Amino acid sequence: MSRTNPDPQKSKTAMWLSTILISLIITKFVWLIFMVIDDVVRLIRFTGNKLQSEPDVKAIARSEFIVTSGFLLAGSL
Repeated sequence: MSRTNPDPQKSKTAMWLSTILISLIITKFVWLIFMVIDDVVRLIRFTGNKLQSEPDVKAIARSEFIVTSGFLLAGSL
């Protein structure tokens, strides 16, 4: 029963592919965190607006900033 060493080129390729895959998954989770935060904020604002019975407020610039920041951060990792 002889034990052979794995092909170094195949091991290097597998390492690079797994690194790229893990990096893509991590960036998606980072962006997901920002999207969940944005959804929670929008839900709170929607509920607050419905309870107050005031006219609809259109500006959600801060929310858009959070989503854009999350997208940029996830894309830069």
